[in-house]
Amino acid sequence: MNTRKFLQGAGLVASFATLTPLAVQAQEAVGHVVCTDCYLEGMSADTKFATGRMLNNYETFLWSHKTGTTERLGRSTLDVLGVSGGHPVISADGKVVASMILSDDGTYGTAGRWTRKRGWSTIQPLPADAAVSDATDSSVWSISGDGKTVGGLYWLTSGKAHGFYTDASGMVGLPTDGGSSRINAINQDGTVLVGWEENPSSGTWRTLIWSHGSKTVMGTADDLPGTAEAVNAAGTMVVGQSLDTNTFFNSAALWRWSEKKQAWKSEILGVCPGTTMGGMASAAALTEDGKTVTGMCRLYFSPVSSGFIWTQKAGMQTAKDYLAARGYSNSAYDIMHVPLVSADGKAFALWEKKKTSPYTIRGVIVRLKKTASD
Repeated sequence: MNTRKFLQGAGLVASFATLTPLAVQAQEAVGHVVCTDCYLEGMSADTKFATGRMLNNYETFLWSHKTGTTERLGRSTLDVLGVSGGHPVISADGKVVASMILSDDGTYGTAGRWTRKRGWSTIQPLPADAAVSDATDSSVWSISGDGKTVGGLYWLTSGKAHGFYTDASGMVGLPTDGGSSRINAINQDGTVLVGWEENPSSGTWRTLIWSHGSKTVMGTADDLPGTAEAVNAAGTMVVGQSLDTNTFFNSAALWRWSEKKQAWKSEILGVCPGTTMGGMASAAALTEDGKTVTGMCRLYFSPVSSGFIWTQKAGMQTAKDYLAARGYSNSAYDIMHVPLVSADGKAFALWEKKKTSPYTIRGVIVRLKKTASD
């Protein structure tokens, strides 16, 4: 594997300078609405830009705190093909966005990169074994901080999919043990890539970590299901989901690299309080020190989800309970997910859903005066 440096895609906070605070606040927490009818999915490191998808057609948008508006970037695959995949990501400086876009000839979805100067451009060439499957050939899930490397998956002629990263030559496929795979996140200096790889026999997704050119698939002995969704900048801590063999819940999980043992040590963070049969939790983001982890949980077998905030000191809590204790609440909305947390633990990105018709989904950023681990 080419171990050229990669950088984690989105910076994890959003700017508050041009937004009006929500009415229900206290001194420890201040929240701002960033977008409405959207999924907020990536933010620049300097907090001035954000990206995500508009819900009516999954079109990629770019938000700027300077203007306080969301700009639709075009080339939605859903508009033309009726399909979509992956999610938008943004470079640390906010100048590069990547996402699945409509191909140049308008006939399939493919990985693309956007800049203000050039607009959209497709990522070419793909690996030699790439193919179009269900009207797409690749989808984007991550981008480097410098905007030069994009990660995700591409489809093969065999019908499987492999994780990829990009370099100067185009898209580079990552080998698997026979199953499909995907790259969900990349660390700050580009030496660690994480995601999932499928067991070719059982079909189980298992946590995948590429570190310094060496591949580790977690849980191979017992075929434990799991995925990696985020990694800290140093590449020493990874979060996602793994099966808790004691409770048999698919639970939020954390993996730490041990220099002494030269191995990854797993830690089950758990599920939300009150979880029953069929419930689960999955971690989506972490602070640089790993003392705060965020994501979503389901209390039972249902599409209804709640955001969570786990801290090393207090353990697993729903985001609603954690933030309400610090002065942020809104009785008209439920917190569905906490997809992002800043590296210093001072800001959280929320997906909120209105409790009554028309059940609007919006992106909200909540900033604490103290870090979540305090």
